[in-house]
Amino acid sequence: MNRAEIDDVMQRAAVAFADHGYSGVSVRDLADICNISAPSLYHYFGSKEQFFDAVCSERYRAAWDTVYRAVPADADLLTKMEVVAACIFDILVGDQVLFQLLRRDLIEGSVAGREPRSRRQHQALLDLTTEVLMERFSESDSRQLAFTTAALVFGYCEFVHVSINAQMDSPEITPERRRDELINALKRLIEGGPKTSIV
Repeated sequence: MNRAEIDDVMQRAAVAFADHGYSGVSVRDLADICNISAPSLYHYFGSKEQFFDAVCSERYRAAWDTVYRAVPADADLLTKMEVVAACIFDILVGDQVLFQLLRRDLIEGSVAGREPRSRRQHQALLDLTTEVLMERFSESDSRQLAFTTAALVFGYCEFVHVSINAQMDSPEITPERRRDELINALKRLIEGGPKTSIV
């Protein structure tokens, strides 16, 4: 297979895993969805678990690399955090497949007692947020506030997905408006400091 064919297979598999989870789709299902034979799937991608790891890792890495590159080095703390939150919001709300992969990875990993495939990316994001927050707070306060910040951002994106899918919002409530609401909440959290943290 050439690169374009591999990319197509990975995209089809990402949608299947996002829709059904790791345990909800068989190798035969994946082969049919990806328009390749099961032996070819094993040849190019290894086991089902290796294939799932490759699909998740590629999607996660691309998303978080976008976040890291977006952070302006010379900006103040609130601007940096605003950029991080806006970037994550745009990625997670704009990419339903990625968001579903993350959710299923975390839920199925917890149920199965395995480490989520996204753990490295989540940890890197917490480290980045902690590093930014240390411009104003101590390391321990920054870690605490980074955790609360991550909970706020990911929880808010979850709520936006629910609102969109259930058509709960009126037409004038756009994703951009929701993003602005998230950024304003994040600013209030940071301005309040560690005492506003939930942990």
